[in-house]
Amino acid sequence: MKSILKKTFLLVSFIMIASCDVGIDDNQNVCSYIAGVGTTQVTGPVTAAVNEEITLTTTFSVANNCGSFYLFNETNGSNNDKNITINARFDGCNCNDIPVVKTEPYKFKAISAGVYNLKFKKTNTEFITHTITVS
Repeated sequence: MKSILKKTFLLVSFIMIASCDVGIDDNQNVCSYIAGVGTTQVTGPVTAAVNEEITLTTTFSVANNCGSFYLFNETNGSNNDKNITINARFDGCNCNDIPVVKTEPYKFKAISAGVYNLKFKKTNTEFITHTITVS
């Protein structure tokens, strides 16, 4: 009996949740989104000490004046490689579709010695690699 009640409760709960309308109101205008943008330049130190934080300056372009830096999306590659995509946030419906160049500091700190290849995404198939030797 207890098992049947539990199953019935779970089924009713699932149906109630599935039937909820969580969509956007058709009359609401959505003018905010996040997208990956291409890195155009990376400058900064090429050497560092273990546990020393260094700052690289990244330059990127957003498609319009509503774009701003959102975050660095990082994924670890093989060995000490790190793939980095700059994500931008676009807020606003009335944007001038003229590309805008922006810069953002990127902080890097290694906890062990080695050669680190930071690969900043330029396009879907190209990267700007900044190599840092940590000793």
